[in-house]
Parts: sequence; C-alpha cells; structure tokens
Amino acid sequence: MLDSDPTSRSRPLTQRSGLRLLASASAFALLLAGCASPTPTANRGEQMVDPEPLTSQAPAGFESYYGQTIDWSECEAGQVTPALMAAPEDLDYYQCGTLDAPMNWDDPDSEPIELAVARYLGAPEDGERPPLFYNLGGPGGGAVESLSAVVANIVTDQVAQAYNIVALDPRGVGASSPIWCMTDEERDADNARDVDVADMSLDERVAWNDAEIATIGNQCLERNGEILGFVDSDSAARDFDMTRAVLGAETMDYLGFSYGTLLGAIYADLFPDHVGRFVLDGVLDPAMNLNEVSAAQIAGMEASLYNWIETCVTGKNCPLGSTLEEGKETMVKFFEDVAASPLPTADPQRPLTEGLASTAVIGTLYSTDSYQLLTQAMAQALEGDGSMLLFLADYFNDRGEDGVFMSNQSDAFLAVNMLDYEPVGTPEQWEAEAQQIAAANPILGADYGFASAGISQWPVESRAPRRSIQAQDAPEMLLIGTTHDPATPFVMAENLHKEIPNTTLLTVEGWNHTAYSASASSCVIGAVDRFLLNGELPKDGTVCD
Repeated sequence: MLDSDPTSRSRPLTQRSGLRLLASASAFALLLAGCASPTPTANRGEQMVDPEPLTSQAPAGFESYYGQTIDWSECEAGQVTPALMAAPEDLDYYQCGTLDAPMNWDDPDSEPIELAVARYLGAPEDGERPPLFYNLGGPGGGAVESLSAVVANIVTDQVAQAYNIVALDPRGVGASSPIWCMTDEERDADNARDVDVADMSLDERVAWNDAEIATIGNQCLERNGEILGFVDSDSAARDFDMTRAVLGAETMDYLGFSYGTLLGAIYADLFPDHVGRFVLDGVLDPAMNLNEVSAAQIAGMEASLYNWIETCVTGKNCPLGSTLEEGKETMVKFFEDVAASPLPTADPQRPLTEGLASTAVIGTLYSTDSYQLLTQAMAQALEGDGSMLLFLADYFNDRGEDGVFMSNQSDAFLAVNMLDYEPVGTPEQWEAEAQQIAAANPILGADYGFASAGISQWPVESRAPRRSIQAQDAPEMLLIGTTHDPATPFVMAENLHKEIPNTTLLTVEGWNHTAYSASASSCVIGAVDRFLLNGELPKDGTVCD
C-alpha cells in the first residue's frame, strides 16, 4: 500500500518550512544540452565602446548609481564557467566587472553593495548590439558563472551574435555581495540530517519549524548583517534596471527561466516603459502564495516521477518492476528503507540519507534527458549502494568532491524566499493541507503542507512580498509554459497570461522544466528567436512539441 500519512517520513532540514529547491531552472540541463560553440565574430573586447549611461532615468537621489561606468576586464575561465563544464576556448569575448547598488532602494544614503556582472560580446564590427539579460532561475542561481554555458547551450548562435549576452548576479547571489549562512561543515550536516516528525503533535511540529527558522535566521543575520533584509526580488529587479541604464540601453531585452520569470514580471510591473523583448519560460506565478506554490510544485514532481517510472518499466532491465504500480511501490519502500537505515556509499563517512536521496531524485526529474541516469542510480541503490545517488545529490547541492560548496545557492534561496513570501493560514489549515497533499502525492508529498510554518520567525521583515502582476503599460511579452513542467506547472503560465494583458502564451508539450535552448525543437527555437531577433510574436495559443 502507498503510505499517505503526512508525518510518516522525515523531512530533511535543507527543506525547512516547505521551501524546496524546486523553483530553480536546473543547471543540470546545461550539461545535458549539446555543447555547440557559437561562431564568434571578429570584434574583440578592446574594440567595444559602451554608450553613455542614462543617468537622467535614475530615481531621484540615485543618479550616481545610474551614472556609473563599469571597468570591464577579460574574465577568468572559472568566473564564467559552471563546474564540470569545459571553459570556452577563447575568453576574448567574455568581459567581467562590478558595479555598485544601494543596499536599500528606498534610501539613497544607504550603504552600497557590489554586484557582479559579465557579458559575452556578440557584436560584429559593423555595428553595436543591444544587451540581452537573462536569469536561469533560483532564487540563488548565479548568472555570471553560467555565462559560457548559456552562450554555448541555451541561446542559439544567431541570438549570441545579435546581442551582447549579459549576466548579472542578483544581490545576495553568486558573486553579488553573497549571503552565507552556513559553513561547509554545517551545510554537509544539514543536507544529510533527517528529522523524524512522525510522532510529533501539531503543536510540536509547528514549534519545531519555528525553532529551526529562528535558529538559521539569527545565524544568517549574525553572519551577514543588514543586507539580509534587502535581498528581496523587488530590489533585485531594480538592480537590473540600474544596470540597463549603466549600459546605455533605453529598454531591456530579457530571457528569464523559472524564478527568472518572476524577476522579469516584477521588472515589467515596476518599469513598463523600459521593457523590451521579454521571454519568460517556465513561469513562476507571482500571485500564488507559498502554500499554493508548494502544493502545485509537488504535484508536478509526483507526476514527473510517475512519468519516469513508466519510461523505466516500459524499457529493458528496469530495476523498479514491470508495471507503474510496481514501480510506485518500489519507490515508496526505497524511501522508507533509506529513512530507517541510510545506505552505504563509496565514502564511509557519508551514507545516503533520505534527504540526500530525495534531492538526487527530484533534481533528475527536471529533464527527461536525465531519466536514464536516475534509472542507473536507482538500480545501484536498490542493490544496497547509494554512491551514485550521493554524487547526484552533491551535484544539485553544488558540493565539490573536496567537501567545499561551490556556491551559496542554498543560503540565498532561503534568504530571498523568506523576504518574498509571507505566511498564510493557520496550523490547523496546514495540517489539513498536508493530509490532502500526501494523499494525492503519496511518494514525494509526505513532507509538504507546512510551507508557511516558521516564516514568521525570520529575523528581518518582508519589504515587498510577491504579489499579483498586471504590468498593464508594458509592451507584449512572450510566455512559455510546458504542459507537464515538473517545477513550474503549466497552470502558472496560464495564470500569468490572464494577469498580464499584453502577453502571448506559447504552449510546449513535454515533461521538462522550461523549453527554450539551442537543442529545443525547431518550433520553440523559431518562436523565441523570431521574437528576440525581429520582434515577431507567434500566434497566441501556438502549441509546440
């Protein structure tokens, strides 16, 4: 029988308060995509002359920020290259720099923070090209370190040559005044530790969440100071506008994935006159509260897990069984067994816990290209060896083989979401939601339903929580929704399409998280590239495979 008891399995502390790492556009897709290299033009960084900053567009008091210039220099390979990927052969086309932003966009006299920015110069000799900003998702995903992968695997060669591709790490993320809440040792322990909530009463479970959030929140505040209260998405969107003006662009062209769509929607609401060609792929609905997002996402993940199981059992040598129901039973028992007794791995000091196993499974569900990898890892795990699942969990947690975490994505994810969301509902409602979610999603849903628990204990208050976006004065934008997107379900794209009048919705049939890349179908590439290059939108309601 499939267990539907919401407290039957433990919840890893990395997933405290229901905030899951599900809203990130998976960097794993960058490794799975074809590594085509764009053909660079003859123009080099030293030939690039930026337009004058648009200082006159600054909000009152912030003229010095809008009027600054960036001291560009050639990037080092590690600055613009994700882990496990080869650096670009020619770095002449990659420039890195920094710029200042006010910590508080409501106070021109607040302390400045430093933002990291990089760009790929796609402009040919015969003319200047506009910047194309992007964000792959998160919150917590760095943009600068992904730049060469975006150039090689995400945007097409035509787009890479028509624009200067600009990466801006949002505040608190990557190299932009990063938020760090845990040491590597603390993060390792947090990722691996499982807490059994099965015997907790409702009051005890709420108290546990409150204590956990208060503890990590106070630790974050102590280690980061005042900036912890200013890493919200609203402030990040304002940083994007400042950077646009610094680069001398009258409007901002933008390619946003997953959480990056939320940043784009907020920007369009704040700065409709500065919106250029916006593509929002894998829409994260800004109007949904945290409880609604959590429930929608786990339903998407559960459905994707079933799709992987079906793919496995209809193939050869599936370790899960021969039918979908057998595969479901196998996965339920696997998680129960790992919770009771973590699996040994190649590292005697690091057994595979349930929390690490969940991270590995959920991470590979972002792309159907990784299904076979998950099948291999599960085959090994069902034989008693958790090594491959541990490797995958480490990858998704951004942990290097030496135990050093290569980014602050987990800390930034928590810090940004705690400012972006407000608690909704009562403990009794959370408990009822947990029971409903667990019944509907019996494999992955047992730990959901308490998404709002503990948020009130975060030591700094939300300044600009997520809200419904209309952006009524913005020009037409292109939204992309994938019908079975595991992390940002299709209903979110439908919702934003209704909320923002000037949007065109492109529907993509499939099971991947987000749709556009250099290896996508010709239908998707054609729709996006025609818009970015020519301003030509597809017919609203167009469906691509």
